[in-house]
Amino acid sequence: MNPWRKPVAGAAFVLVSLLIIAILPFTSLAAPQALSGTPSFLPLVVKNGLQTATPTPTATVTPTITPTPTQTLPAPAAVVTVGAGGLHVYSAKTITITVGDVVQWTWAASFHTVTSGTFPNSDNQFCSPDNLDCPGVHTSDAGAIYEHQFGSAGTFTYFCEIHGGEGMTGTVVVLP
Repeated sequence: MNPWRKPVAGAAFVLVSLLIIAILPFTSLAAPQALSGTPSFLPLVVKNGLQTATPTPTATVTPTITPTPTQTLPAPAAVVTVGAGGLHVYSAKTITITVGDVVQWTWAASFHTVTSGTFPNSDNQFCSPDNLDCPGVHTSDAGAIYEHQFGSAGTFTYFCEIHGGEGMTGTVVVLP
């Protein structure tokens, strides 16, 4: 619609335009602040009658990521198969190693655990998959691998929290 064709609309257009021109010098051109305290857009600065965008310096924070140290274990001295042949067994049932040796359990079947203690009570000395929350029943699937290094001599029993009542138990004998 052409505002000049209708006198009332044209007058309203002129009045609104004049009002905007009259109010504009009294408004702040400061940039609204974002949640981080930095402007959400660049403010306009009037210099010599020209409006130019002025960049606002912002701090850039680069997070520092500290890698979690991982323990490098020596090669396993013994390997035990968990659920060998699809049965509720550890193969070998009893192994003998020396202090400092590593035992590796590999899952041939799913839905099993390696939990230190005597069924059904965990003694929290070691447990798959990560030695955390040993009585928490964290089963692993076929193809999983769990390793534990034995730092002291003794006899260590372990069991599957799901099938320990069926005789799925094992023993690690650690010699000095």
